[in-house]
Amino acid sequence: MLTPIARYRLTRGILTFYWLSLFVITHIPIPQRLMPPVRDKVLHLGAYFILCLLLCIHEAQMRLLTVRHYGLIILTLGLYGFIDEVLQIPVNRDANWLDWTADMGGILLGILVFYLFYKRTATPP
Repeated sequence: MLTPIARYRLTRGILTFYWLSLFVITHIPIPQRLMPPVRDKVLHLGAYFILCLLLCIHEAQMRLLTVRHYGLIILTLGLYGFIDEVLQIPVNRDANWLDWTADMGGILLGILVFYLFYKRTATPP
C-alpha cells in the first residue's frame, strides 16, 4: 500500500505526463487521416474530462476538496484551455471558441463525475 506522499507523487507524475502530452498533441499538425473518426469537439470534451479528473484526484490526495477547490480547478483549466486555443494559432492549428466550449464541458463533466464518486468515499487525509 502506498503512503499518502507516494500516492501524491504518483498522481502528480501521471497528471504531469498527461498534461504535457496533451499540450504537445494540440500544438503539432496532425494529418486528417490520423485523426480518430469522431468529431473534434468530442476529442476536446474527452481530453479535458480526463485532465480534470486527474487534477481532482491529485488534489484530493492531500486535502478534502471544497467548493473553493472545485472553483479553482474550473478556473485554472478553463484559463489553460483558452490559452491553449490561442497558442495553436502560431502553429497553423485552428483556434475556435467552440473547441474551448467543449473543453469547458469536459471540465464541468469531470468535476461532476469526480464529486459524485468523491463524496461517497472521501475521508480526511
